[in-house]
Amino acid sequence: ALFMHKPVGSSNDLNKAGLHAELDLLVQGNGFAQSFKLRASAVGLKLPDIKYNAENAFVGTITTPLPASPLPVDDAVVEFDEDRSLLFDTFLVVPLLQTRGIFTERKFSGNMQTGDNTDYVGEVVDAFAHHFLEETSCMFMLADIQGVVGPDCSITLFDPQAHSTAGDSGKWDQGSNVIKKFCDEHHCNRVCRQLKLKSLKDQYHDSSCSPRNGSLAFILGE
Repeated sequence: ALFMHKPVGSSNDLNKAGLHAELDLLVQGNGFAQSFKLRASAVGLKLPDIKYNAENAFVGTITTPLPASPLPVDDAVVEFDEDRSLLFDTFLVVPLLQTRGIFTERKFSGNMQTGDNTDYVGEVVDAFAHHFLEETSCMFMLADIQGVVGPDCSITLFDPQAHSTAGDSGKWDQGSNVIKKFCDEHHCNRVCRQLKLKSLKDQYHDSSCSPRNGSLAFILGE
């Protein structure tokens, strides 16, 4: 599947920056999905497989000039040709996911709305979001969590967004206020308890986990 940012309100530079930010989140999210599995294994808990749609994903740039564009000259013009494969010279490619039949596309949380799912698969995803926050000392959180659930309850997440204390993870980043909201509103479920995850409210207000400046790259020591 090939992705670009829609042209209204965007530009070649904004499209490029947004796609690189999204690829970074896909890769980092997948890394934390792996540590989530290790955490479950350490307490003898077998959970549904969870990952981000990051395998072989890449940001590419065309090497020949784009043809004359039918795109609008300003945001007041709302009619444009979205059927072209390439609207800008930079694009994101990820594996195409099956979303029909025995596969179910599902949204687990919003950009500003904390996940509060009550079924088992939803509880696993909410616990993963809790794990992500705990592992980053409440400095970084996943948002707008959505994905495809397979017949074996495996979960492939896509199109990630995030919030950070530095507010620099992408155009979707609303900063530390949203992190505080999540920590205050998150209710630990049975998976959180089985994984021995700590109270996010306590962690957020603890001095060792209070918001401070730092991007995800800083958190991961890159």
